[in-house]
Amino acid sequence: MQKFWGFVVFLLLSFFSIAQSDEIPVILIHKSNSDYLQHSLWQARQYNQRVLLLGDESNVGQTDAEHHMISDYHEEAEGFAKIYKHKSTNGYQYELFCFQRWFILKKFMEVNDLQRVFYCDSDVMLYCNVSEEYGNYSNCDLALFHWSGAASGHCSYFSIDQIRSFCEYQTYFYLNFEDYENKYPHISDMFVFKAYIIERGISTCDLETPINNTAFDPIIVSGAGPGYQMRDGMKDIQWENNQPHCYNQKIEKTIRFKGLHFQGRAKQYMKYNRRENPSNVCVHAMVST
Repeated sequence: MQKFWGFVVFLLLSFFSIAQSDEIPVILIHKSNSDYLQHSLWQARQYNQRVLLLGDESNVGQTDAEHHMISDYHEEAEGFAKIYKHKSTNGYQYELFCFQRWFILKKFMEVNDLQRVFYCDSDVMLYCNVSEEYGNYSNCDLALFHWSGAASGHCSYFSIDQIRSFCEYQTYFYLNFEDYENKYPHISDMFVFKAYIIERGISTCDLETPINNTAFDPIIVSGAGPGYQMRDGMKDIQWENNQPHCYNQKIEKTIRFKGLHFQGRAKQYMKYNRRENPSNVCVHAMVST
């Protein structure tokens, strides 16, 4: 009997080891201890086993994420700052860090031997397990938000090869800045993402495109163009089983959002959109009975 239970334990440990190796971590990169950061981390943790925050001393105390210091992975980002040329309507430091974060992410993945991650901005609320969702996007080089004139990685799946490739392209872009500066009136990492996709022939999956009536929201204060029903300047989100839904009038279907992006002033509403994972609610109910 002892040998039998020993074998069972071995099988369970093997199973959990395999499951953990397939788990795609969620990574956020954020300086300062903004009040909305706690909501983003808490929401991501509802659905994902491993949530990592690359931050600074001010946000070490965040309890819903595994904390790492940006400064430990910042060397290449500092090197990029030496060649960066500012041509943006955003502030210099803000725009520079939008580029630098990708070098920080690259170094972190290399040091920690991470082959694939899900990156999201700290004003995103997640309502899905990103590892389970990855199968919908695994046939593309890069999964992010991809539009006609720009692309955004504020929610994105990155392999180690792709983050290396994109960082190399950013360096190339700014070393050859004179070839690009007159093509764009405003240059941000979104425009460089777009140039990278076109010039390097990168195949992309657009996270905004519904799959089985589910999608990631690119920005909650915009939706009339894609056909989403709006209310008071934001998508008219309806909650079902603790999951956000919105009716799309163009395709005449209700779409369940796997993430909501509370960009800009919408950050103030993040605290009102915290929802437990329904599976966790069921577990809590079982434990209490």
